[in-house]
Amino acid sequence: MSDNWEYIYVRTSSAEMPVFYATMGMCLLNVPVVGYAIYNRNYLPIKSKNVWISAGMGLGMTMFCVSFNIISGMMGFEGALGMCRFWTTWMMTVFGLALFQSLINMRLIVYYRVFITQQTHSYKQFTIRKFLRRYWPFFAMWLPMVITAIVAFILPARLTVELVVDHGLNACHNNFSFLYFIIAYIVAQDIVAWVLYFRMRSVAKAFNEFKLALGTIVLFTAFVVLITALMLSQALVYSWGRILIAFSNAILLNSYFLLILCPPIYGHMFNREECMRRFMDEMHQDGIVAQQARIGNAHKQLYGIEEGTDSYLKQSNASEGVHATYGQMLSNGRHAESGDSTIQYSAYMQQLTSVSSTSINTSRPDGQSRYIL
Repeated sequence: MSDNWEYIYVRTSSAEMPVFYATMGMCLLNVPVVGYAIYNRNYLPIKSKNVWISAGMGLGMTMFCVSFNIISGMMGFEGALGMCRFWTTWMMTVFGLALFQSLINMRLIVYYRVFITQQTHSYKQFTIRKFLRRYWPFFAMWLPMVITAIVAFILPARLTVELVVDHGLNACHNNFSFLYFIIAYIVAQDIVAWVLYFRMRSVAKAFNEFKLALGTIVLFTAFVVLITALMLSQALVYSWGRILIAFSNAILLNSYFLLILCPPIYGHMFNREECMRRFMDEMHQDGIVAQQARIGNAHKQLYGIEEGTDSYLKQSNASEGVHATYGQMLSNGRHAESGDSTIQYSAYMQQLTSVSSTSINTSRPDGQSRYIL
């Protein structure tokens, strides 16, 4: 929006309210998905998705979609809906966009630590010091928007965002400088994501859990380009612009989030044994890659697995160097017969924990790590 408010805000159309409720429903579906993932976070295919980070991404994305539609005027500006500064700075930006973006990059930073710096973390005991050491990059990326929101409430509304009336119509008017700052923040976060990805791509792309990263970053970049173009082109003053951006936000951001959590949740709900079998086989493959690349227990940190449960590189035939996967062990009858996948998995892990992890060479004799390029 320009500072002189030269545009006439088109009155809310009859189509916008159904679109608002439809897109809000799409976004709010993430809440039960997040709850289900947290409740079943000890199920390894779900646990491997960095549950708390992914859950925060889902909630931040939901808050952004809902609050953005509110400030664009799809429901009008009566009562609390007219609190433009609150919905823009706190709900849309701090607890929506900034939270969502910072956690996207925090997830990539977790991978960066695994594959590039080879930092290790213990998941057994929680302490504030350990928490801050692990997640300080998230707070560093999120804090600028928290400070911005506080300053925005101190400054006059005309310098940030305010509810204005033009030709008898209400609209949330963003100060041009304030709007540019938010767009710059969005673009900067997206650049950080791409830098992290390109820094890791030659090492991490061989690992199954990292293969989703490119697709999700592309989706997020498409969202950044589209929302920036629509905001700078003043499309929000028109009904078609508000409807287009509502659907684009809901579809692109939901796709990002659901691509991460929905597959393991679906497997847990409808086919736990098969989902666990695929997951364990992927862990097995990643373990072989880690062994060949001489990067030690990188795969364990990638999946968030504790010591004692990462020794799944079972040598079924030491002379031939053949590793038995979880699926092969089941098909070969190496488990006690049971229809309970939890019992089968427990038996598998008990067998694996007895295997020495010394078969994974963590570094070369000169102490330097070697990566597959």
